[in-house]
Amino acid sequence: MDFNALINYGRRAMSLEVPFYEQAARDESMTRDALNMVIVVAALNGIGAFLGQLFGLNFIAAFVFLIVQVVLSVALYYVAAYVTQYVGAAMFKGQGTQQQMLRTLGFAHAPQALAVLSFIPCVGGLIALVASIWYLVCGFFAVRTTHRLSDGQAIVTMLVAWLVVMVITVVVLALVGIIIGVPAALLGALSGQ
Repeated sequence: MDFNALINYGRRAMSLEVPFYEQAARDESMTRDALNMVIVVAALNGIGAFLGQLFGLNFIAAFVFLIVQVVLSVALYYVAAYVTQYVGAAMFKGQGTQQQMLRTLGFAHAPQALAVLSFIPCVGGLIALVASIWYLVCGFFAVRTTHRLSDGQAIVTMLVAWLVVMVITVVVLALVGIIIGVPAALLGALSGQ
C-alpha cells in the first residue's frame, strides 16, 4: 500500500475535486486504493472509539469497539455502494457501474479519518460530526459524478442509501449490544455512524 498516494487521493477527494472523482470512476487500477482508504479510515475510527473507552477504563468494551468499528465500517461501505448503485441506476438511469461506485465512494470516506480524534473530551464528538457531514458531501460528489445525475437526483440517491445503512447499523449494533451486554446506544454513539 502506497500511503503517499493514499494521502494524496484523500486530500483530493476531501477537496471535492470533480476531476478526481471522474478519474476514480474511470481508472480501474484505483479499486484497491479505494478499498485501502476505507480500511485505513475504519481503523482510525476504531482507534478513536478504542481510546475513548480505554480512557474510561473499560478495557473489554474498548477492544470490542475497535473490532466492531472496523468490521462494520468496511461492511457498510459495500452496502452503501451497492444501494447507491442500485438506486441511482434504477430510479434515475444513472450511468455508473458498481465498480465505479465502489471506487468513488471509497475515496469519499477520507474525511472520516478525523474521527480518530473522537476520544478528545468536549470536542471529539464535534470533530466526528464534522467528519461525517464532510463525508456525506464527498459522497454526494461521488454519486453525482459517477452516475452523472442532477443535484436533486444525487441527493435522493444518497438519502435512500443513508437510510438503508442507518437501519442496518442500528440492527447490528443492537445485536452486538445484546451479545456483549453493552447498551447499543452507547455503541452507536461511539461508532460515529
